[in-house]
Amino acid sequence: MVFLLGRDLRKRLRKESTLVRIVVTLLILCGAVFAILCLFLTLYMIKSAVGIDLFRNFHVGIWDWWLSLRSN
Repeated sequence: MVFLLGRDLRKRLRKESTLVRIVVTLLILCGAVFAILCLFLTLYMIKSAVGIDLFRNFHVGIWDWWLSLRSN
């Protein structure tokens, strides 16, 4: 059974290392950046599939590359 109210009265057996905190922070940051980039890529692919052009005569080429993979 877990009680979630009140102060933490447990004693810390060892302190967390600064290196561990830095590594965990970097892993979380890399995961967040990766998730945001995947979200942007998904939104771009949806935009391209629908046919919306944000800038005239400018295309990144990801959609064309994806279609060329599917046609082979």
